[in-house]
Amino acid sequence: MREDSVAHKNKISLIVLMFLLISVLIVCDEKSTEPQDTIPPATINTLHLIKFDNNSVTLGWNAPGDDGLTGRASKYDLRFSIDSLTEVNWSNANIVSGLLSPSNPGSNEVKTITGLTDDPVYCFGIKTMDKADNWSGLSNIVLIECDDIIPPSPIIDLYIFHSDNESVTVGWSSSGDDSNSGTASYYDIRYDTEIINNQNWSSTNQFENEPSPQIAGTQELFQISKLPKDTTFFIALKVVDGSGNWSELSNVISIRINSIDNISPSRITDLSLLNITTNAVTLSWTSPGDDSTNGYASYYDIRYNTDSITDINWEQSEIVHNTIVPQQSGMEENIQVNDLSELTTYYFGIRSTDESGNTSEISKILKITTFGAGAISWITTYGGNEIDLANSVIVDSYGNIVIAGKTNSFGAGGYDVYVIKTDQDGNLIWENTFGGAEEDYGVDIVEADDGGYTIAGVTNSFGDNPSNVILINTDFNGYVDWTKIHGTSYSIYGLYGFDKRYNGGYLLSGMYARSTGYYIMTDINGNIQHINTFIGSNCTDQSRTYYGQGRGFEIENLSNNYFIHSYYIYSWDMWGHTGCGMPTEYTNINVYNAYGTRIWGANIGIACGDIVIEETSDNGILIRTSCWSYGSALRKFDLEGNLIWEKSWDYSIIDIVSGTGVNYFLSEYGNGFVIHKVNNNGEILENIIYENDDFPIEPKKIAIAKDENLIITGYQDSENDSTQVVLIKINRNF
Repeated sequence: MREDSVAHKNKISLIVLMFLLISVLIVCDEKSTEPQDTIPPATINTLHLIKFDNNSVTLGWNAPGDDGLTGRASKYDLRFSIDSLTEVNWSNANIVSGLLSPSNPGSNEVKTITGLTDDPVYCFGIKTMDKADNWSGLSNIVLIECDDIIPPSPIIDLYIFHSDNESVTVGWSSSGDDSNSGTASYYDIRYDTEIINNQNWSSTNQFENEPSPQIAGTQELFQISKLPKDTTFFIALKVVDGSGNWSELSNVISIRINSIDNISPSRITDLSLLNITTNAVTLSWTSPGDDSTNGYASYYDIRYNTDSITDINWEQSEIVHNTIVPQQSGMEENIQVNDLSELTTYYFGIRSTDESGNTSEISKILKITTFGAGAISWITTYGGNEIDLANSVIVDSYGNIVIAGKTNSFGAGGYDVYVIKTDQDGNLIWENTFGGAEEDYGVDIVEADDGGYTIAGVTNSFGDNPSNVILINTDFNGYVDWTKIHGTSYSIYGLYGFDKRYNGGYLLSGMYARSTGYYIMTDINGNIQHINTFIGSNCTDQSRTYYGQGRGFEIENLSNNYFIHSYYIYSWDMWGHTGCGMPTEYTNINVYNAYGTRIWGANIGIACGDIVIEETSDNGILIRTSCWSYGSALRKFDLEGNLIWEKSWDYSIIDIVSGTGVNYFLSEYGNGFVIHKVNNNGEILENIIYENDDFPIEPKKIAIAKDENLIITGYQDSENDSTQVVLIKINRNF
């Protein structure tokens, strides 16, 4: 019985064993019929440098999938080597330990590698494995040059390539690893609802899946699709090279994914010229809006061509790379365009694009011809939104340029004396106003012996009379040291001449009480030492009463410490008739010694105006007059009063400045000016003409810069019926 029981149990065990064996065979057979996983993870092409210092590197990349970009991969293998990393030497490269398992596809992965040495170049690469042990290809290689200190150039042409109701594609030209050479490591592209700048960069939002940089100069594109609609975002980027050198911030643009936006920015109609040189121009315009004239446009497309720009040749025209973030509609914009050719005519135009990719019509086309290398170096303007005028300019001992005139854009009220100081390149150092509630203006300016400046002008705000002469002495920085007000029992009618005496005092010339010419000599502090007056005779002739009158004109100190003064005298009745034996206005010049004693004089005509006097480098005295009796004439005297030569001179002359062996005559010409280069014999050597039909220039004075080139000041019409002080530098070898 016991044996039968044991046999029965053995039989049952055998049956169970056979059943299990059959089950295993069935399972194995089923497994053999399942398809094998042969799809590897996608090759990573987003490996990039996040941070680099002497001993560690932080890398980032986007996670691939198990099968391509689908599913979750199983393992990363990150390695590095010195100088190069390829499939050939992959097995010999250094393995980075401590890697986490891959995240979901598209996730940002980060790994910091420490313990690096001072090898000059490290090469990093990564592979991914799935659960079936399929390996991806080798990623893009990140090269880290430990001794590379040259950053990539900033992106300056970020723009909207395409926009619709679902996404915006932005584009730019790639920069390089070192400036504009080679290939950078990665882009950091950011967005925010506020304008992005260097101060808020770290707090802005970084996009995912940014493209890897291509070789310098390649067109890059990046599609943005996951931002909220109907919201304006600002976009900017920086570029990082393999050594962790960061570029400067790119130009900033704004984008907006709208539900529906078919309204383009308005056409720019006031494109105009602000400044021009031999190889650059500065353009100005008023910002349009996003939708017609409302809001903000996204960016400007500025182009130029040597042929007139039209819709047909717009795409073939040269692009001006710019970093301008358009301002709110109605604001002034300007840009300098460089690298132009001299003596070349260019046509400029602008289109504006909004966040939705709607583009305006081409702006007003601006035609500009650059100057030759020997012509105008630069032009710049100063002032506000009202009337600003220049009357005089000097170059001080340090080469700074100082202008005197008047303004009603700034100051206490009415017109005020306006003084502007710039460096030798026209960059503003300071500007100041002097005056009261009435009209005050500066006529001329000189450098004082104490290193400051003395301005002569006329004031209606201060003094005992409605109109008085004012002297204002400032220090080097424009702060007032003293003022002096000079008048008589009658109002000053005009101040027409001013200069510094040999001893640091001052000379003034003009007219007071509408009848009497004068000159005044002061000491170094502006106190009057001597006054001389000039007036015609009072008389009665054939029952008519004639009243003597006089007027002082230009006054100038001479190199021998004498000074020359020009004036005229006449006798008129109340109807403007002349009498008392005086045919009309006698115009004279007198030369005085340092104490005011007359040394010699000459009558230079009848009814002369526009008197300009300048001592030449060979100690002659040039006098240009426009007279009723003799017409326009140019004379040269020596310092003793001997006439050296005289000749007819039909050009009007506003001012003369003398250089070494040559003189420069400034005259009005059309909507600008002409400069005649004249030798000491009165022969014209050459001319330069400048005109501006859009914004005419009224020239006033000419001076010689410290580098012996020429400085011209005056005033220029600008928009909205305003007038600004203009300053121009011209190469003397024009």
